[in-house]
Amino acid sequence: MLTGCQMTDSSLQTPLLFLIFNRPEHTQKVFDINRSFRPSRLFVAADGHSLYVSNDAGKFAAARMVVKQVDWNSDVRLSIREKNMPTKFAEPEAIKLCFSYVEKGIIPENDCLPDPSLYSFSTTLLERYRTDSGVMQINRSNFLREKGFDLKGSSYSSKLCHPRELATWKIKWSLVDFELKELDLFISEDKFTVLTPKVEFRNKCFTQLSKTTASKVDRWDFQWYYTGGKLNRLVITSIYCLVSNCGFGIVAANTNYF
Repeated sequence: MLTGCQMTDSSLQTPLLFLIFNRPEHTQKVFDINRSFRPSRLFVAADGHSLYVSNDAGKFAAARMVVKQVDWNSDVRLSIREKNMPTKFAEPEAIKLCFSYVEKGIIPENDCLPDPSLYSFSTTLLERYRTDSGVMQINRSNFLREKGFDLKGSSYSSKLCHPRELATWKIKWSLVDFELKELDLFISEDKFTVLTPKVEFRNKCFTQLSKTTASKVDRWDFQWYYTGGKLNRLVITSIYCLVSNCGFGIVAANTNYF
C-alpha cells in the first residue's frame, strides 16, 4: 500500500528512502536525525511483520508510528506491507518503487545513524557524478582510516562498496543483476581481483554469492556488489565514516554472514 501527502518548503532537496522494520527504538533515533534535515521528499518503506517472530506485530506497528511524526512540510509517501517479505525482495522492491518517482536518492536504514554531514556530502556527489557512467554509488562508510591509511581530501574512488548504506541514481540501480547471471563464469575467472588481491576475501565473496543463488542467505546487497564487480564500476567513498551502525545485537538479521 502506497500513500502520500503533498507539502512544500523544507531544507534537504535530495529524496530520502527510509527503510524500516520492527525496531522502533532504532527507527526513532534515525528519524530524529532525518527530521533535523527536513527532507522535501520522504519515502518510507515498512516491511510487514513475521508470523514466526514473537511480538513482531507490535514492534512493527510501533516503528510505523515513528514515521508518522513528520512535522515539517514534505511530500511523504509511505509503502506499507502487512505481510513479511524476504529481504532479498523487500528492499529492492522499495528502492525500485522510490525510483519510479525520482531520479536519485539517499537510502538510510533504521539501524544506521547518519553523521550530520552525510546528507550534504551525498547530495553534492550525487549531482557531481550524475552523468558519470563509471560511478555506481556514493559510499558513506569508510573503515580504512582506522587501519592507518593516510587519506586526503573529502572523498576518493574505490571498487569496494557498502551497499547497505547507499546513495545512488535510478539509472545506475536499473543495472543491478538480481539473477546473478554468469556467476559460475565470474567465479571461475576470479573476477573479483578488481576488488582486492586477497584470495581469502574473494573466496568469501564467491561463497556468499553462491549461497545467494541457492537461496541459503536472504540478502539483496550481494547482488549489487556483484553487479559493480561484473561491470567494473567505481564508488565514490568519503574519507570519513559518515554512518554508524546501532543495530548490532541478538535481533539483528543480517550481520552474521562473514
